[in-house]
Amino acid sequence: MRSQNVAGCRDTIAFAKVQPAQGIELTGRDQESGALMSGVPPAGSLRPRRRPTLSLRSRLLLLVVASVVPLIGMGVVREYWNYRAKQDQVYEGLQTAARGLAVAVERDLQSRVTALETLATSPALQSGDLAQFDRQAEAFLARQAPDVRLGLAAPDATLVRLYGPQAGVVQRRVTCGAGLTLPWRRMAP
Repeated sequence: MRSQNVAGCRDTIAFAKVQPAQGIELTGRDQESGALMSGVPPAGSLRPRRRPTLSLRSRLLLLVVASVVPLIGMGVVREYWNYRAKQDQVYEGLQTAARGLAVAVERDLQSRVTALETLATSPALQSGDLAQFDRQAEAFLARQAPDVRLGLAAPDATLVRLYGPQAGVVQRRVTCGAGLTLPWRRMAP
């Protein structure tokens, strides 16, 4: 123990002799395995490392880039999601329009088929009275679109009558749906 007298003050300092713990050196290594006891390297191997320091301008630029890049990325992802949602919406709208158009065309075709079936079962046609059938056919065409034509064919597919616009113009041959070409002759009304 040692005492000091400094400007009238008395201070007592006690020094204790430090003894190393058994099995551990003061270097921080275990004596048996030689492994470091802590993450701190031993005192003899400490070298001051110099990190490259960035200037203030570089640090600000790095901060701006680190802030803006994620925002741009999120904006791009959000725009892609909006694009996909709009694309799906347009697709659904087109499908709805196509379904509506298909129903309208089917309804129109069914009404025309029904009208033609009714005209085909006309008593005047069944009895062979073509003058009476001509009046019925003209009345039928008056309720149709202006460019609709109506043809009356015999069982052997020869044209007996043609009604509608340009009824006087008759082609020489007509092609049926099965690829069969039939003669088409005009009979006098």
